[in-house]
Order: sequence, then structure tokens, then C-alpha cells
Amino acid sequence: MRVTTVGAIILSALPFITFAAEGDYCVIPKLEQGKPTIVDVPYIDKPFCGMALIDRHYVRLSEFTKAHDETPVSCATDASCSKTSRYYLDEKRETEPYIIIFQGPKQPKSA
Repeated sequence: MRVTTVGAIILSALPFITFAAEGDYCVIPKLEQGKPTIVDVPYIDKPFCGMALIDRHYVRLSEFTKAHDETPVSCATDASCSKTSRYYLDEKRETEPYIIIFQGPKQPKSA
């Protein structure tokens, strides 16, 4: 029984281990309902890991919220792009959302 539990924990952690092994990281923003939070990213299409700090608790937004909207990417220049994600506590989107404004260059910096 104990071996199965340990095995399940290790298997569930593999995506995070792989992610970290690539030398990448995840920004975990502190969010307040209804207040926009700006998050700088290495490039605008970098996938967001989906974690946030809300009321002093780390949460996975996909489990904590019921609806999600995202604007298309908008770029003033190749070095200055943004997109906005809104996460709602209800499916009808009647609550104040948690708002994340991602900003960064269009393409990743070349090594």
C-alpha cells in the first residue's frame, strides 16, 4: 500500500520535474479579485503554469475557478506584447474576475 502511494506521488510529480529540468520556471502571481496583476514573461506565447497565490494560498486556477477568458495577443512592437486572462469563480462570469496581464516580447530571446 505504501509503495503504491509513493509511486503515485512520483508519477504525479513527473511533469513538474520535466518542466524544471528544462531550466524553465513558472511565475506564480499574487492575485486579488477585481485587481489586474501584471506578469512579465520571457515571450508572450509562453504557456502559463496556471498557479496563483490567492488569500495566502497557492491554488491551481483551473481547479479554483469555473470560467476563463483570454484576449488575443496585442503587440505595439516585437519587443512589447500583451494579453489578458480573466478567471471567474462562476460559470456565468458574474463575479469579479482575477485578472492577469501578461507582457513580454513576441519571440523568445535567442541564445
